[in-house]
Amino acid sequence: MTLRICALFAGSIASAATALAQSEYIPPATFGRPPAPALSERIASPRGWPYSRPLEGEFTTNVPVRWDVELPRGSSKSPPPAVDLNASPTQGFKPPDEEEWWKMFRDPELDRLEKLALNANQNLQIAIARILQSRLQARIVAADFFPHFDLTGQYSRSVSSDDGPISRVSDLPPNNLPTVGLLSRAVTQNLYKTGVNLSWELDMFGRIRAAYAAGQARTQAALADARGVRLSIAADLASAYFEVHEADEQIAILDETVALRREALALNTARTGVGIGLPEDIARASLELHIAEAQLANAHRGRNAIESNLALLCGQPAPDFRVGIRPLHDFSLPILPPKVRAALLARRPDVAAAERRLAGAIQDIREARAEELPRVTVTGFLGHSSEEFDRLTNYNSHEAAIMPVISIPLFEGGRLEAGTRLAEARRDQSADEYKETILTAFREANTAIDDSHQRAVQGAALSHAVQDAQLVLDYSNTRFAKQTVSYFQVVTDEANLLNVQLQSAVVLGARFGAAVSLAKALGGGWNEKLPAAAPTRSARSAKRRP
Repeated sequence: MTLRICALFAGSIASAATALAQSEYIPPATFGRPPAPALSERIASPRGWPYSRPLEGEFTTNVPVRWDVELPRGSSKSPPPAVDLNASPTQGFKPPDEEEWWKMFRDPELDRLEKLALNANQNLQIAIARILQSRLQARIVAADFFPHFDLTGQYSRSVSSDDGPISRVSDLPPNNLPTVGLLSRAVTQNLYKTGVNLSWELDMFGRIRAAYAAGQARTQAALADARGVRLSIAADLASAYFEVHEADEQIAILDETVALRREALALNTARTGVGIGLPEDIARASLELHIAEAQLANAHRGRNAIESNLALLCGQPAPDFRVGIRPLHDFSLPILPPKVRAALLARRPDVAAAERRLAGAIQDIREARAEELPRVTVTGFLGHSSEEFDRLTNYNSHEAAIMPVISIPLFEGGRLEAGTRLAEARRDQSADEYKETILTAFREANTAIDDSHQRAVQGAALSHAVQDAQLVLDYSNTRFAKQTVSYFQVVTDEANLLNVQLQSAVVLGARFGAAVSLAKALGGGWNEKLPAAAPTRSARSAKRRP
C-alpha cells in the first residue's frame, strides 16, 4: 500500500513538472475571447474588441496619408513568448531594435553620457526592481501547479471524561456486557505522529493557469515599463546635451559680436577724435557693446543651468560635472527617412505595456469565473503514528491516507459574482487606456514628424536670412565709411543680424530636439539604415566686417 501511494505521488509530480515546463502564455482566445490583433486593428469602436465581435475591417485607425502604412491584414496574432521567471531582472528590457538609438548622431561624448546615465539613474533602478517583483509574483503563482508537501511532527495527549462512554472493550469489568449509560471510565491516551502531508489542487477549470498567464502578462508589462523609463532617460539626456551645445552656439555668436562691437567702439572713438565722427556715435557703439555683453552673460548662465540638469540625469555631482564646449553647428543631424512606417509605433514601450495589462485583465476575468466552479483538491498523509514513542518507527506503525475533495460553491452572498464583474470592469478600463495610449502614440509621432520637417524649412529660411542680413550690414558699413548714412543705420543693421543669427541657433537646436523627439515617439529611432549625415550650416557662415 505504501509503495503504491509513493509511486502515485512521484508520477503526479513528474506530470506537473512536465506540464509547467511546456506551458506558455495562454492567449485570450482559449476562453472565448479573441487574441490581441495587430496594431492597425487595435483601436475598435466603443466596446468592440476584445468583448464580443470578431476582428473586422472597421477595426482600423486613420493614419496620415503621408505615412507609409503597409500593415498586413493577416499579421501574426501569436502570443508573446513565455517569460523566464528565473531570469535576471534586466533580461529582456532592452530589445535590439531600440538599443543605443542615439548613435545615429555619431557623437562619442553623447554615447558616453548615455551609458553613464543609464547606469546611474535611480528611476531606472526602481523600474528594474519592479521587474524583479513582478517575476517573483508570477513565480509564486506558478508554485500552485505543483503539489505541496509538508513534513510534520505531532504529539497529543487526551484524557476522556469520567462521565463519557467507554472507549475500549478491554476497559470493561470482567464478566460484564457493555450497557449504554451504565458504565463509564476515564481513559488517557498519548499519540505520536510524524510524516508527510500532501495538498494539491487539480486545476481542472483553469483557475491557476489563468492566474499564471495574468502574472506573465504583468511581468511583460513591467519589462515594457522599464524600457519606457530607459527610453525617456535617454531622450531627456540627448535633449539636454544638445541644449548645452545650442548655448555654446549662441555664446560663440555673442563672443564674436562683443569683439566686433569693441572694434566699432574704438573706431568711432578714433573718428570722433579727428573730427569725422559724432559724439552720439560713441554712445551708440558703447550701448550696443554693453547690450551684447549682457546677452553673453545670460547665455553663460543658461548653459550652466542646463549643464547642472545634465549632471543630475547622469547621477553626478553638478560642481564636478563638465561638458566640453562645442558649437552646435559642428554636429551632424541624422537624415529623416522619406516615409515612416506606422508599424514602428507597435514597439513603443507604453503601447506594449498597455496591451500586456489588457491581456492580464482579460486573464483575471477567466480566473474570477473559475472561482465560481468546483475545486478539486487531493489531500493525503504518509508516515507513522503510535501511542508510544519507542514504537513510532516500527513497520506496524506506518499510516497512509489519500482523500480527494471536491468543493462546490453554493452560496457566497454575491461575492463571486461581484468579483467577476469587478474583473470585467477592470478589463474595460484597461481596454480604454490601451486605445488612449495608441491614439496618443499617433499624435506624438505625427507632431514629431511635422516638427522635424517644419524646423528644417525654418532653418533653411533663416540661413538665407543670415546671409541677407550680413549683406545689408556690409552695405551700411560701406556707406558709413563714405559718410552717406549715420552710424544709427549701422547699429540697426548689426542688431538685425545678431537677432537673425540667434534665431538660427535656436532653430538649429530645435531641429536636434525634434530628431530626439521623433526617435522617442517611434519607440527608439526609425530603424532605418542611416545614410551619410548632412552637415548643418552655421549661423556664423558669413564673415562679418566691422
